[in-house]
Amino acid sequence: MTLLVRNEQDIIAENIRFHHALGVDSFIVMDNLSTDATPQIVKALSEEIEIDYLRDDCGPYLWEAKSRNGCCAEAAAPLIQRYR
Repeated sequence: MTLLVRNEQDIIAENIRFHHALGVDSFIVMDNLSTDATPQIVKALSEEIEIDYLRDDCGPYLWEAKSRNGCCAEAAAPLIQRYR
């Protein structure tokens, strides 16, 4: 399951645990410049659940889809190679 998150410290653990309990066995979390504890929470959860964490440093929610998709593709390239 893939998640695009930003400042989700209040719900991220519950969200991932809920979907994991339903049978989702791995997650890709792309963090769009969170300034709260989201990265630390995701990293702690990755000790018990398979989570690949990526930080998207391309800027906060770019409005142009072409630019946004390019940033996502660049950040996810190592994972794409891993799962091929």
